[in-house]
Amino acid sequence: MSESASYIGNVFDDNSEEQLFFDTVISRFENYDISNRAHQNKYFSTDIDYIIECAITSLTSSEHLERLSKQIDAFFYIYRRVVEYNAYNKKSDSQLKEFQEKLLQESGNVFKSTKGLKPCLSITNKALIERMNIQQHLGAITEIKDIEKLSTFFALCNLSFQSSLLVYGDIRLQWIDILSKIRQWNISLVIFISHYVEYKLAFERFPFDIPALIHLIRVIHQPNSTDVSPFAIFHSILNDLNLDHKVFFNLFLTTFGDGVKNKLYKESHICQLLRLLTEREDLLSMSLSTYASHVSINDLWYIFLYLSTAGEINQTMEKQLVLILNQRIEKIPVATFKTNYKLADAWLKTMKDENRPTFIRIVDTVLYTFLNKQLNDDQYSWKFTLHDLQDLLSMTLRFLSTIDLQQQSCLLIIQHLFKLDKNVTTKFIRIKNLFNRLNDFDQNLWERNDPACIIRDEWLNDYSFYIPQDWLMLTKNDYQTLSSIHQNNRWSIHIWSRLVILSLSKLETNKWNETISQLNAWMINVKHDIFEANDTLTIIFVKSARTTYHGMLSMSNVIYFLPFCDLKNMLTLSDLQRYKFPVTTAQIHAIVSIDKPNDIDISVTDRKEEFFRRFIQQVNAWLEWFDKFIDVFQHITEWLKTRKLQSAEQLLNDIHTIKKDSMVSVIKIKTIIQDIVELLKPFKNLHRLCDLFNCMNSFENIDSGTLSNEEQRKSYIEELKRFHTNNTFTVNAKTKHEYCHPIGARRVVRWSLACEKLECNINIEYRINTPRINSYTLFSKEKIPLDKNVLRGQFKTQRNGDLIITINNQNGGAPWTIWYQCKTAPFSTCHLFDGIFFMLRQQYFEQSNENIQATDLSDLIDKVFSFIDRLLNGDITLQEMDYLKTVFHDKNIDVKEEVKTLFANRLIIDNKRETTRTTTAEIISQGQNNQKIEQVCEWLRTYQYYSYLNIIIDCVQKFDIILNSDKNDESIDNLQEMNINENCSLKKISETYKDLYERFQKLTNHHLQLIKAISECSHVVQMIKKFDLYSTQGLRRFLELRDNLTTQFQLQERNNMILNSLIISYALCEPFVHQVENLEEFIDNLAKLSNIDETSLEHIKAVNDNIQTVNMWLSAEATTILDNALITMEYLYKTGTVQIRLRNLMNEQSYFEIAYSIDTLTTEFSRSNEFDCDEKDKNIQKQETIKFTLSMADIADHKRQLTFCNVDLKQYMIDKKILLE
Repeated sequence: MSESASYIGNVFDDNSEEQLFFDTVISRFENYDISNRAHQNKYFSTDIDYIIECAITSLTSSEHLERLSKQIDAFFYIYRRVVEYNAYNKKSDSQLKEFQEKLLQESGNVFKSTKGLKPCLSITNKALIERMNIQQHLGAITEIKDIEKLSTFFALCNLSFQSSLLVYGDIRLQWIDILSKIRQWNISLVIFISHYVEYKLAFERFPFDIPALIHLIRVIHQPNSTDVSPFAIFHSILNDLNLDHKVFFNLFLTTFGDGVKNKLYKESHICQLLRLLTEREDLLSMSLSTYASHVSINDLWYIFLYLSTAGEINQTMEKQLVLILNQRIEKIPVATFKTNYKLADAWLKTMKDENRPTFIRIVDTVLYTFLNKQLNDDQYSWKFTLHDLQDLLSMTLRFLSTIDLQQQSCLLIIQHLFKLDKNVTTKFIRIKNLFNRLNDFDQNLWERNDPACIIRDEWLNDYSFYIPQDWLMLTKNDYQTLSSIHQNNRWSIHIWSRLVILSLSKLETNKWNETISQLNAWMINVKHDIFEANDTLTIIFVKSARTTYHGMLSMSNVIYFLPFCDLKNMLTLSDLQRYKFPVTTAQIHAIVSIDKPNDIDISVTDRKEEFFRRFIQQVNAWLEWFDKFIDVFQHITEWLKTRKLQSAEQLLNDIHTIKKDSMVSVIKIKTIIQDIVELLKPFKNLHRLCDLFNCMNSFENIDSGTLSNEEQRKSYIEELKRFHTNNTFTVNAKTKHEYCHPIGARRVVRWSLACEKLECNINIEYRINTPRINSYTLFSKEKIPLDKNVLRGQFKTQRNGDLIITINNQNGGAPWTIWYQCKTAPFSTCHLFDGIFFMLRQQYFEQSNENIQATDLSDLIDKVFSFIDRLLNGDITLQEMDYLKTVFHDKNIDVKEEVKTLFANRLIIDNKRETTRTTTAEIISQGQNNQKIEQVCEWLRTYQYYSYLNIIIDCVQKFDIILNSDKNDESIDNLQEMNINENCSLKKISETYKDLYERFQKLTNHHLQLIKAISECSHVVQMIKKFDLYSTQGLRRFLELRDNLTTQFQLQERNNMILNSLIISYALCEPFVHQVENLEEFIDNLAKLSNIDETSLEHIKAVNDNIQTVNMWLSAEATTILDNALITMEYLYKTGTVQIRLRNLMNEQSYFEIAYSIDTLTTEFSRSNEFDCDEKDKNIQKQETIKFTLSMADIADHKRQLTFCNVDLKQYMIDKKILLE
């Protein structure tokens, strides 16, 4: 043994600690290295053995135990040096392995005895730490077989993390990298985590993380090894380790899915997991979806039953369970569904009373989803037999403990009874089979349910007759069969009654006498012309026919019938409740705003005629109130339907039936009104909703008629002649002419008139299309100077109707030519309300497509109005408005108008405004309110500009609007770098981002939408640049082309539309074509554009969609093909190819098109000598082929025009005739 090796051996008796001891060890080894290099060491191998032996002795000596905890990191350095020596000497590793084992074992002992505080590195030298390579020792641990080994593992992990931090400055080593090297685990997850928690302080800088935990769960946790739920264990571990539950369960989903797939979890464990996640709806949704995707519907159903029995289903879990069950239940076989439904019925019997309502509600919802999907989808509906329907109906009623067939699921089952024979073509067989099916059901059900409240008329569409054709086809045997099988079944009788009424309602009134004669002959033929008390079907037919044929009796005729009517007996035998007016609410009274009618007085007096008149007046009062109610609430009901409110769709259909079907009874209307009232009762903010949706007034004449300035008349008529050539009519001398223009419902209408020569006598009215026609006079005066001025007016209407323009020229000696225009627009939409509503709905209901309960929707609407009120106060943070950013740049929001509307709407809260709304400007007239409105407008405009920032920057860069933008305009860079502070409140936005507002305040919402439209339709700007249309020469060409094409396209509707769009687009694109010095100049140019609206933007899109056609027009000067359409046809004749595209086998529409080309010649000059150009110029002609394609619509346009041209061609143009033919 060498002396220097002996010197190293003495270091193990050194009592110094940590850094001092480490320095001593390093010094001894450096001296040994120097000695070896200076003198050839013949004892090198012996020295290595000696150093290892000394190290092992020191590690295992009880005398050194106390100081070992403060020296042990140096032993890792000693081990590394010995490894190096051993490799150099090519010795066996046997002693080294023993050294390593003792070193790791003692490291674990030190770690355990010091509660994880030791061992730790006492040096910071990166080179030394890298040389020690402590992390390599982790490879020596491939099995954790006991607690002692776990302590060693933790000690090494701690030292490895420390070395990684000291060498790299951060923790590059991850727990999962270390754990993945362990091949065998003989301890449980709980033991591992409990020991980690015990030593958690040691890993404060290197905490155990979620990926590592999930790895351990996958490799060492056995879910079925204990009755304790693994998810309860995981939940406890997450709390102990202070880990994020959401992140864990997000990352755990794959592992969870694998466990479910391999049946590692008991049902009770799954239920406990779902219970744990009920407070975190997103996690519950993902976990439940994952579970459902790996199990059968039967397993999923069992989990639902288990949770229901245990009473573990709260509102959140109910929502998610319904969502998942609905998704899985839609496509299962009916037999499987019946089995699960019977199982639910069995479990219900043993369930606690407090758990039953939720359980029944979920099962009923799932049943409805199943039936709604399968009974309305031909892929499944054919599989349902009559027996299936009977089973499902009886199970449903038993489950719900009711015999009320108006349950939504029952209605679907009953409706399907009417569909079972949809492939049967004979109506007699259909009706016979339907009657038989009704007889096969429990007759007690039919007796205890009113068919009038259940059976919808549309269910009978395939059963109703065309009279007299279908009726006359009924033979004696057919009719006798129907008469015998109905068995006086209440439902069969009702169905027959409705069939008769519906069939007779289709009868043309001018054929009544002829039809009666035919039906009378038919009754004689089938031997049913003699009255029999039991002949129910014929009695119903005769009574209904008589009612239909005679129609409404006039008052003058009633007096002849009244003496023979026992009114008292008729009324007292009726249900007296039908004469009670529907029960409504105070809120609805205020909204409808006309006096509520009284109950109908049925006290019969001796003067029958007077009683009858009074009775009719009272019914009319009901109908008037009903009409106003429907005017107000039809749109509300439609809105509620689109928001998936339960029952709203059916009630909307009922409203349409009332408006379209004049045969609906008053009692039926009353029932529908009452149902709508019940639907609307939960909505506390109904008044605000109606006001916001412009539902309060049926009609409003905003401007009854105003004459324009004289200079406007000429341009008005010229514009109509250019763009709307059909907007004219002539009133001949000595006549009175009435012109009718249809108007849709919920429209703002702007009308205008002018005349070319003389004054006019005018009457303008709006006639509403209702059963009782209403008319509103808009304007009525004589000698209106339409030859000098334009008469303009405006009104709003809830109901569709006709604008009637009546011109009285009975005293005139010359004809009058009237030019008119009628522009309609739908009622304005409050985009802010819509955006806030969808934002909050997504927040509370996510992407659910399920129907929503009235109370839930009412609460949501309340939250929306609360949000709006906070927004108007400026208390909303920009983070809360983040979703509205999309709304601002997707919708054309007029901030000022919407803020005015919302301020006015908010006044309803304090009852500060009348029910009948006038105009927003009149309501908000106070200076203080105006000041508030302007302030809110500034806030929202600033936010609107921020929402459009990316679009504006993209537009400027796309069209290269700013000259040398890199040098001239740093503001673009500043805008790109702008990040808005989401914690900033709305009321502070104009202060914080004042520069943003000042830059863009000249731009309206229409300007912003124009920027967006232009960016999306970039081909339009590129085309204008290509043809240089804003230069002097380009403008001349454009005006010539416009005049030429305007005349040419008079008979081509589509081309004329594209040309109009091009003319309008030309006026809007200029700021995007010219280059400017900076952004402010571009904004100034843009702000100069006026008369921009949503229709203007549609014109730009129309040009972009037809860019090929417009390019062809603008090439006309070079090709001269557009001077006349005949030349186009000549090119079609010479070069055209018809291309037929067959697409039927691909489930697409087949079509054809014509491809043709035009050869153009362009001339270039080549000058051989710059100073002798006159003599040396050479003309070089180049031929270019331009290809075009005519679509089917283009061909139709040319066909119409050329038909006209062919008729008017002169005889000597025989060559052109041949071409056309």
